[in-house]
Amino acid sequence: MSELRKDPVLERWTLISPERAARPSEYEESELERAPKPCPFCPGREHETPHEIFALRPKGGAPDSPGWRVRLVPNRFPALSLDAGAPARDDPFFVARPGVGEHDVLIETPDHDADLGSMGLEQATLVLRVLRERLAALGREPRLAYVMAFENHGAAAGATIEHAHAQILSIDFVPRVIRAEMENGMAFHARHGRCLWCEWIERERHVGSRVVRDADGFFTAAAYAPRFEYETWIAPLAHASSFERGTPEQDEGLARALTDAIARLQGVLGHPAYNFILHTAPCRTDTLPSYHWHLEVLPRTARLAGFEWGSGVHIVATPPEEAAARLAGVAVSAAP
Repeated sequence: MSELRKDPVLERWTLISPERAARPSEYEESELERAPKPCPFCPGREHETPHEIFALRPKGGAPDSPGWRVRLVPNRFPALSLDAGAPARDDPFFVARPGVGEHDVLIETPDHDADLGSMGLEQATLVLRVLRERLAALGREPRLAYVMAFENHGAAAGATIEHAHAQILSIDFVPRVIRAEMENGMAFHARHGRCLWCEWIERERHVGSRVVRDADGFFTAAAYAPRFEYETWIAPLAHASSFERGTPEQDEGLARALTDAIARLQGVLGHPAYNFILHTAPCRTDTLPSYHWHLEVLPRTARLAGFEWGSGVHIVATPPEEAAARLAGVAVSAAP
């Protein structure tokens, strides 16, 4: 039977409707369509991006040259800029102001065909190390309030270049979703004296039916009220509110958890488009007992339609318990 579920963190609703699994194309596995190589993110094409901010070159070499393993560059088409100078609109109803911020691209590997499910543990650890260090540096910029890291993988998830890359978008305000998470976390902490996400981990462990992986200091589970089939959440077992204050051990543990989650999704769904989004505390925030950083992995298993846009309620066909069982049943080889 259909069931309405309320997300325990943001209190948004999802309609679980298994009957919709019989719809045409609901579970078609997507085939990976390879774009022509090389692309602007491939080695030897460094001149096609803005001058790099940073790169890991084990054997040395000049900036904007081959030999790198991970490369960080400004987005060639930034959504906003720290140099934004347009005046704010002086209208209390139609409010507007300059879009102040920074927009970076983290090129995750020199291999055009690799992704987080196949690049291996060592490479993924380097990616997360650079990501963490960049977030820490941006967080010290007084004009910025929040730094959001995310990845769009596949055209259906918003990617315009196939080569594996993440984006880092820094803004001068805290997004509504993060503010809502923080407010709900503070309310839960005031009532129960503990972190909402720590409680989530404990309760999911007790239920057991949505757990995908529990190892290396990270907990992975299918979301209780998912927006898309196979939506997966990853959180550190040890309470921490800011991703960027982590350690090299955190980088490796998260790399294991994230590459495992992507490989499992690919094992079940073929080559799905997906987004992953890092949720962390705002810039220059003291350690918060009521907030817990985490990753949300959103495979694009369905297109949003009229009901979702009109109501804000998502419809999914696969119950998360079934999704977790399928993901946990995938044989994932140990990453090199």
